[in-house]
Amino acid sequence: MERSEMPSSEVKPAASGAVLAYRMKDAAHVLGLSVTTLYEMRRKGELPAVRIAGRALIPAEALRRLLAEAPAARPDDGDERAARARHAGAVRRDRASPGAAEAA
Repeated sequence: MERSEMPSSEVKPAASGAVLAYRMKDAAHVLGLSVTTLYEMRRKGELPAVRIAGRALIPAEALRRLLAEAPAARPDDGDERAARARHAGAVRRDRASPGAAEAA
C-alpha cells in the first residue's frame, strides 16, 4: 500500500523528537517534583495516567495541562526548600559554635 493510499484514520507518527508520554520518574524529573508526589496526585485523580505493558505512563499533554491550570506562584513564594535549608544551616552553625549567637 502506497502512502497516498493509507486510510486517514491510521495513527500518524509524532513529530521528530516529540515525547508522547513519560514514565513516572521522568515526569517527576521534568516537573521538579518527587515521584511520591506524582503517585499521590495520580491516586487523587489529579494526574491522568495510562498503563501500557504494565507501566504507568503520563501523557505529555497531561503535564502541559497540569502546568497550564496550576495557579500562578506569588513573587514572594520563593523556594521553600531552599529557605528551610538555609535556616537549618544557620541553626547548625549556631549550635556548632557556642557563643556565636551572643557574639553577633
